[in-house]
Amino acid sequence: MATTNKNQHTLCRFISHRSAELSKPEGQNNRFLFYAYFANDIFFNAVEQRDENQTKWKAMKTVRPQLNLFEPYKTLNDIKSKFGELLEVAENISRNKKSYTQNILQDKIESLVALDTPMEHLLWDSLFYQIVNSNSFYVKEAIIQLLLLNNILKKFGQQSRNIVPDNYSDYVDLMNAVLVLPIELFEEDKQRNRVVIGEPAE
Repeated sequence: MATTNKNQHTLCRFISHRSAELSKPEGQNNRFLFYAYFANDIFFNAVEQRDENQTKWKAMKTVRPQLNLFEPYKTLNDIKSKFGELLEVAENISRNKKSYTQNILQDKIESLVALDTPMEHLLWDSLFYQIVNSNSFYVKEAIIQLLLLNNILKKFGQQSRNIVPDNYSDYVDLMNAVLVLPIELFEEDKQRNRVVIGEPAE
């Protein structure tokens, strides 16, 4: 008899993705989380300054942690100790978003504050570092969950947490958003495909 494996973790996979460009434009910024470009980005600098015959991937693999410049999150314990309640809520939304009501979501996020820009930047850089070096699936998962939750908190700040029926669909889109990696880093050719991480595997 066949058995069903109900994995409790959100499995992620890399796919070549065109939906962000071809789908209807309405609500696209809620349904996809795109990379926000930062000044002095260490991975973008590595790609832009790479040798002519060097791939982007190999250029990014040369990026190493540097004291006072780039110290990525490497372990799940590091992330748990740093983000505490924020990570707990992010994981809960990832596991239970299909059953969330307006009241449940509002109760979960009403006391939370969005991350500042340097912290958000470090999460993105830590994600790139984990992807390129294949260090830990669980760390990548936690970082993605944090970035998706932070996106919700940024779109609906503390002054706008009184969720009403008219905008709850926006929250649903944000809870189900797909995180999109920047093509400037992860596409070797010039096609406008995007590499996506965070789509649940079937």
